[in-house]
Amino acid sequence: MFADTEGVIISKDVVMSLWSLLNTGSTGTTATFGTAKASAEIQTLIDSRASASSAGSAPPADGGASISSAAHLAAQEKADNKKDFAGLSAEVRTTLNEAYARQGNKSVPALDQFSGRALAAVMLNRDGSFSRREMQAARTELRSRQIHDYTSALSGRPSLAALKAYNAQILSRYDAISAEEREALRWTGQTRTAAQHFIQSVTTASTAQD
Repeated sequence: MFADTEGVIISKDVVMSLWSLLNTGSTGTTATFGTAKASAEIQTLIDSRASASSAGSAPPADGGASISSAAHLAAQEKADNKKDFAGLSAEVRTTLNEAYARQGNKSVPALDQFSGRALAAVMLNRDGSFSRREMQAARTELRSRQIHDYTSALSGRPSLAALKAYNAQILSRYDAISAEEREALRWTGQTRTAAQHFIQSVTTASTAQD
């Protein structure tokens, strides 16, 4: 059994159901968050997200109004979710080709401004137009976003209230994203059920303590 600082108790099985949502390594294999290797990988992803966020929020050189990376990405998510998946895949392929041409080398371009569905198009590679390196880069970016959401929700303290809020975020996102993005994240109906069960369990335990 586990308890937060407010004394609310919940079973180990319910707590572990949350960890299972993020315990998939960037290669698609199961990772253990307690290991040094997994911890290092997580920290690297968190640091890269923080750097990208700082760069994206910098004011424009001409002093004019700027659009944050988060706002731009949110708009991109909304637009891409309305597109035909095959058409979106073709658009992503064109965008990557143009990026390769601009940078003049074969390093996979940064994918932090791609929508989740665009990343899913690369990762799932339904049309066979993406390389293994591109698929891996998309997988890493998707996982980076999961970890960023998780660490932001907990704000450094894994209390049950924070975990409950994070699970509520999972429910909201599960319902909002496309089937392709769910597939890329390896989210199934069981993912949604586990999050809902966690919320209900914490609510019940909190009520019992009142």
